[in-house]
Amino acid sequence: HTGFSMFWDAILGFLARNAHLPDLEILVNLGDWPLIKEKNKDIAMFSWCGSKDTRDIMFPTYELTEASLEMMGRQSLDVLTAMARNAPKWEEKESKVFWRGRDSRRERLNLVELASNHANLINASITNFFFFRDEMEKYG
Repeated sequence: HTGFSMFWDAILGFLARNAHLPDLEILVNLGDWPLIKEKNKDIAMFSWCGSKDTRDIMFPTYELTEASLEMMGRQSLDVLTAMARNAPKWEEKESKVFWRGRDSRRERLNLVELASNHANLINASITNFFFFRDEMEKYG
């Protein structure tokens, strides 16, 4: 994926400009689940997720990392701060499941379909299609 290659080129360029990097190989986990178990602790794997049982090196999502590298992170944080200031009080919130995410697993599409059948209970949407682009019309 060209966009992802450019993204990692930007990350590696940032690291090389700001830190001394030894001769090393970097592995990147593109999935939404951690991979490195304790027995494989000598493997350095960057992931968007982790757990107490895995040793993946976590880093922020593609969008947040890219925005930070482009010096837009401060603006994004300002927007999020303003949103939090204007958020409704807990008592005023709806009793409804709210979920947003990309199409990395079939179960996520199933959740969006479930939400369309139970809009009074669930508000779920796919924010970005990559794996199931042929189904964008149905879920987008």
